[in-house]
Amino acid sequence: VKILCGGDLTQKCFGCSQDIIVLYASYNDCKVPFFYQGFNTKAYLCGDEDCFTKVIIRNAHVLGACGKIVAAADENTCDYCFLVCVKVHRCTKCLSKYYCGVKCRDDDWLEVHKLVC
Repeated sequence: VKILCGGDLTQKCFGCSQDIIVLYASYNDCKVPFFYQGFNTKAYLCGDEDCFTKVIIRNAHVLGACGKIVAAADENTCDYCFLVCVKVHRCTKCLSKYYCGVKCRDDDWLEVHKLVC
C-alpha cells in the first residue's frame, strides 16, 4: 500500500479532503481509509460512503468521456487502412463502410467488399 501511496500513507480523502492514513488498497467500498484504483481514476478515501460515491461518479464520467472519444474516432476511421480521418467517404451502395479515400475504397472493393456489399 505504501508504494501505491507514493511512499507516504498520510493522504487527503478525495471526497471530503480530511487527512487520513491509508490502510488498504481496494476496488470495493471499505469502511476504513483506503486507496482506490478505478478506470483511470486513483483516489484516497476515508471509508465514508459519500466519499466513495463521489469517486465512483467521477470514474463513470471518465468512462463516458472515453466512450464518446472512441465513438467519434470510430465514425472517422477508414475501414480499410484504419486511419482516423477528418473526412471519410462511405460506400455509396450499402452505406456501411467508411474510407479515407478512393484508393482504400477501390482496394477494399477488389479484395472483399464486393462479396458482402
